[in-house]
Amino acid sequence: MNPRSLLPPPPGNGAHKRRVRDAFSAAAETYDGASALQREVAARLADWVMLQPPPSDASILEIGCGTGHLTRRLFAALADRRWLVTDLAAPMLDRCRATLDAERVRGGGDISFRVMDGEWPDVPPGSFDRIVSSLAFQWFDDLGGALDRLFTCLRPGGHLVFATLGADTFKEWRACLAKEGTASGIRHYPTTSDLPQAATLLAEYWITIPHPGGHAFLESLKLIGARVAAPGHHPLPAGTLRRALHGFDGSVTYHVLCCKVVRPQSNKPG
Repeated sequence: MNPRSLLPPPPGNGAHKRRVRDAFSAAAETYDGASALQREVAARLADWVMLQPPPSDASILEIGCGTGHLTRRLFAALADRRWLVTDLAAPMLDRCRATLDAERVRGGGDISFRVMDGEWPDVPPGSFDRIVSSLAFQWFDDLGGALDRLFTCLRPGGHLVFATLGADTFKEWRACLAKEGTASGIRHYPTTSDLPQAATLLAEYWITIPHPGGHAFLESLKLIGARVAAPGHHPLPAGTLRRALHGFDGSVTYHVLCCKVVRPQSNKPG
């Protein structure tokens, strides 16, 4: 673990996070209708989590709940555990809570909700037996540093299980832009070799999602709040974007990495 990763966030990095927060806040009402990929990834991640379910007295933290695809699947099976469900965007958190209530998933379960930047968790050290997250970590500025900080939030023997996007994501769109001699504004996503040493790769897979065309693809990103370019990227000239869209059929690949970090059990005397 790098001790520097536990320091407060550096000044000046809040503007991009606010853009991400605002984009997802604006998409809270349209997210469910455009998030088939997110629903599928959450289902697969839930299966991995349930291979080693937490003990009956466990505390669980979810990072980046969105409208609750992963929350619903796991809470239905683990409702007797204590839950803290978080998201950077308050409207997403509200939608997740309302959906759980509408589907009567919550019942009498011990669950609370909080607006929180999961990259900089504001929770006491050693508080959770499980930390789970589906397709939120790709928005982190420093995945390795974030994993260091989340690791300290685990109890001995606790697991952090997450899914994030990998380097092949949107490779078709990147190729169309490369033909125009320009880079995309897509964030850097890791390859398996980029993953921090502490992270064990559980699964790697690719899902291709078709769209009627390039404009429909870009609109789908807006509907889920994901149309926020990497820091420092400037909008493409209209002509460049038009030419790239003309040569793009709208079919895109999502590359998914499912990983686990385990905090070892403490050594006990005797």
